[in-house]
Amino acid sequence: MKILFKEDNPELFRKYWIDFYDKNITSYRYNIDFLDYYFKYNNIVVDKSFVVEKEGSCIGICFIPICGKENNYSIGLNGSYSISPLAIDEKIEYFIFNKIKEISDEYKINKIDFFIDPLISIYKKEYQFNYLKKYDFIEKNSLDCIINLSIEINILWKNLRKRYKSSINNILNNPEFEFIIVNKDNPDYSVHEGYRLLHNKIAGGNSRKKELFDKQFELLENSMATLIAIKFQNEFIGYNYFFHSNKTVTYATGVSEKTYTEKGLSISHAILWKAILYFKNLDFDYLQFGQPCSFSLISGFDDYCDSKQLNISNFKKGMGGNIIPIYRGTRYLNKDIFEDEIMKFIDIYKKNLKENHE
Repeated sequence: MKILFKEDNPELFRKYWIDFYDKNITSYRYNIDFLDYYFKYNNIVVDKSFVVEKEGSCIGICFIPICGKENNYSIGLNGSYSISPLAIDEKIEYFIFNKIKEISDEYKINKIDFFIDPLISIYKKEYQFNYLKKYDFIEKNSLDCIINLSIEINILWKNLRKRYKSSINNILNNPEFEFIIVNKDNPDYSVHEGYRLLHNKIAGGNSRKKELFDKQFELLENSMATLIAIKFQNEFIGYNYFFHSNKTVTYATGVSEKTYTEKGLSISHAILWKAILYFKNLDFDYLQFGQPCSFSLISGFDDYCDSKQLNISNFKKGMGGNIIPIYRGTRYLNKDIFEDEIMKFIDIYKKNLKENHE
C-alpha cells in the first residue's frame, strides 16, 4: 500500500477519494466538493490531505488542513475540529496516524483537533467509541441531536415539545403562509440571495463573504444542499439551510425576520417540521441538528457555550431528536498550548461559578 498526497496529483487523489466515499461514507462532510467549502470558510495555509491506495483501490482517507502561521501551526479548522481520518480496518488506520505524526514533525505542529462525525459512527460500530484515544488524543467530547426519520410520522409529531405543536399548526393551517423548497431541481438563485441578505442583516453586516454563499449554491446545484424558505403574505420571512449526502441530512443554518419572531411567530419550528416531512418522504435515514446542543454553559474541557447558544440548544432538543455524543479529541504536541487551554478552562469555570453565586 502507498500514500498519495492531494498536492502531488489532485486528479488521481480526487478519483480515489470519491471511490472511498461512495463505498463507505454517510456524511456530506467528507464529500470531495465540500472539502473546497472548508477552504473558503477557513484560513487553511497548507493542505496535506492524502489517500491510502492498494492495488488500485482506496483503503483510507485523511483530510489534513494546516492552519495558523509559521511556528504556530495546527491541524484543524481555525482552532476547531476537523473530520477524523477513516480507513477500512485498524491496520490502515494505524498506518494513517503514523503518517500524520510524520507531517506533524515536518511542520512543527502544536496540536491536532479531530472529531468523529456522528453520521459516521451511527452506522459503523468501529466508530461508536472515541477511537482517537488509541493515538494519544485527549478526549473532549460534546453532544449532538439526531432524528431517526424512519420513525412513523405520528411518532415524530408526538416527540415534539408540546408547546411547539400549536405554533407549527398555526402556520401550517394558515393559507397566508407558503413553503418554498429550493434544490437541484429548481435552483432559484434569487431566493438563495434573499437567504444571504437576511443572514447578513441578522448578523449585523456582511458576516460572510458572498463567494461562500455562492459556493453553497453550487453545492445545492450538485444535490448536496437544500434551502427551505417560508413566505408570509408573499414576503420571505425565514430560511433554513440543509446539507445532505447518502441518506443523511444536516441542519446547517436558520435565519428569520426579527419583526415576526419578536411577535412570537415560530418560523424555524415550522420550517424544521416541514424539513422532517420532506426528507422523510425522500427516504433519508437521519436528520442531524449539529452543534450547539448543550445542556449547560460548560459541559466539559473545551465544550463551552454562551446563553444564546444554550437557547439554540434547547430549541433543537425540543424538535424530538435523540441526544448522542460527538467524539472529539486533541493531540497536544506543545505543552505550552496545552497549559494555555487548561488555564482557559479554569478561568471560564471560575467565572461561571462566580456568576451562579452572585
